[in-house]
Amino acid sequence: YSLALRGHEVTVIDPAFRWGPAGLHTGHRCAAMSPALSRDDNLMSRLSRAGILLAGLRWERFGGVARRCGSLFRIGAEEAGLWRGSLAHWNFPPTWMQWCDQEDTGKRCGLDLPAGGIWMEQGALIRVPQLLEALLSHERIRLRTGKVASLQRMVDGWCARAEDNSPIARAQHVVVAGAGATPGLLAGALPGADFSKLLRLQKMGGQVAYFRAGAVPAADSVVAGAGYWLPADQGVHVGGSTYEFDVENVRSTPQGHLEVAHKVADLLGTDHDAILCGLAEPAGWAGSRVALSDHLPVIGPADAEESLWLACAYGSRGLSWMTLAGEIIAARLNGEPIPVERELLRSLRAR
Repeated sequence: YSLALRGHEVTVIDPAFRWGPAGLHTGHRCAAMSPALSRDDNLMSRLSRAGILLAGLRWERFGGVARRCGSLFRIGAEEAGLWRGSLAHWNFPPTWMQWCDQEDTGKRCGLDLPAGGIWMEQGALIRVPQLLEALLSHERIRLRTGKVASLQRMVDGWCARAEDNSPIARAQHVVVAGAGATPGLLAGALPGADFSKLLRLQKMGGQVAYFRAGAVPAADSVVAGAGYWLPADQGVHVGGSTYEFDVENVRSTPQGHLEVAHKVADLLGTDHDAILCGLAEPAGWAGSRVALSDHLPVIGPADAEESLWLACAYGSRGLSWMTLAGEIIAARLNGEPIPVERELLRSLRAR
């Protein structure tokens, strides 16, 4: 989308388009976009701010996609002093984050929670399928249903080839946004290049669960901690999420619904059976994410000519990183100022 806005003709190739523009997120009703938090304001926190602010500005034009409702990250009493000290040290604007005492959670979240935490006004509920459909509907973006098995360097750019070696598309510049398939594509495209960092990518499956509004405690904001709880949207609350490592076939299961119910109950200070009894139909959605141990994405050129680009390792923060990735790549290709400082840009390198 960032490239198309600048006049580039873009072809996006994905086998999941057989389910429509939302791809694998078909059925994923909505998700939370909240800033990453760290007491030392680490690289991930700083990148998260940049990504969320860019996303908020970019998605304003899409009506009905993003609903800014704020987010409360719950902090237990044993850590409250440390976090309050960090907030005082960094002196963030209150429009970004501020401390919320337990007695003020009802006013902020619409629920009286068992502990306070950090209130983040930029927190938002995102309708994921609608967002993807809006982004990919640009007139300069063409969708192709297919799987890229290999990339071949040509005199004038690259050729994406299918498993039978037939050409799918050609272009001067290619962005590989293939999650766990990225290392394999790079090995074929740039033989001998060192991408050992990407060999450490870890695939994580997981699911969210859906609960009927009115049958479970209602919140006006996102409530987060060891799990999360979203405000009702079209009569359904979304709770999340589970983590399953090295799982090939990810699916929504009753065991996963139970795990989510326990997490939500702990967040809200209620009984998990009261949450579980409100399961909706369908009861949830399952998907996978790929991440590195530092929880940072990989965004940048893979070759010296800057004709092959990477955008992967988003982990659980795809909504935070996606606009940032698009703007970094598009800015570089168009000779524009890069939207983050050099230290942050270096942290995103593939090697």
